[in-house]
Amino acid sequence: MSEEAGGAGEVAKVTGLTFPSDLRIEIDGYTHIKVVTVAEYEADQAGDKTQCKGAMTSQPTGGIMVRGANYLEDKVKYPHTDPVFRLCCIWNFEYKEAIQNVAGRLKCLKDFFAEHTDREFFVNNRMIPTTPWQMTVEIYERPVTSKSTPQFEQLWAKYKAGTDEYRNERFKFICGIPNAGWMLRGAISALGGFRPVILGRKYLKQYHYQGPNWYENDLDIGSSKVARTIVGTIVSKLEGIITDESYVIEGKGEEDLPEMVLAQLRGVYMSLVPHTVPLSDGMFVDEMQESNGKGVSLKDLAVQEAAAAAAEREAEAASAGGGGDDGAASSPKKGKKKKNKKKK
Repeated sequence: MSEEAGGAGEVAKVTGLTFPSDLRIEIDGYTHIKVVTVAEYEADQAGDKTQCKGAMTSQPTGGIMVRGANYLEDKVKYPHTDPVFRLCCIWNFEYKEAIQNVAGRLKCLKDFFAEHTDREFFVNNRMIPTTPWQMTVEIYERPVTSKSTPQFEQLWAKYKAGTDEYRNERFKFICGIPNAGWMLRGAISALGGFRPVILGRKYLKQYHYQGPNWYENDLDIGSSKVARTIVGTIVSKLEGIITDESYVIEGKGEEDLPEMVLAQLRGVYMSLVPHTVPLSDGMFVDEMQESNGKGVSLKDLAVQEAAAAAAEREAEAASAGGGGDDGAASSPKKGKKKKNKKKK
């Protein structure tokens, strides 16, 4: 990984990337949340603090601590460098039910990803149980030619190819509110504080989808009472606070370290209301619109059921197979039954 140290107010660059991304997903009739550079944000904070109000940006480097290369031995963490994926844009969607797999089901996202095959996208979909449901969708990207450390690239490949159990044990969320007042800080502390959390580890339900050049992580906020309370507490105060959010694939083995920040953002006195898109049935990919009423399209459900059935068949075949060196099933030889001759 190469890094250039920028001057005052500039963001360090990894493999020549600038932050945030210059790509935006446009939806006719709606305005996406404004995205600014860290330099623009810092200049605004030094001035009248009005130009970046309601905007999103990347966090300044070094704001959070991640596991170092020798963490398993010395337990030392280091300030993070630039994230691997850079912020592209954020949309807030409303619908009568939760929507999983937004990247594969919504035309605007699917078409956009298909147009930019030179980029790899990471999509984080936060499904919030309001009436109607809200899906806050964060979209990050990097050029397909952009590479981080060999350790991260290997871990990222394993993560995408892994099982849900593997991924649920490694997707780490780190949240911070730099200007939180004592009442808000106390409320968050009572719910567990701002420490890093592995979201899928008995905290909330996650769902995973991927396409040719995108990976999507879905967070079901409604599946956790604590998550619902924290989100409700923070969302109601968004216009008066700065929020920092970071995502990390946790490094559990020596080969996974040092950790890299997968993606991150900073929300500046933000409101989602002006950027909320009420979804209509015509905005879905035709064959992906119908669902089971719980957020999963019927097509995705069929694929999942077929995969589960195939896995079950493989497990049954493995358990029925023997322990031969070549892995082939073996069966015991049947002995000949002796016939009892009747004595005359």
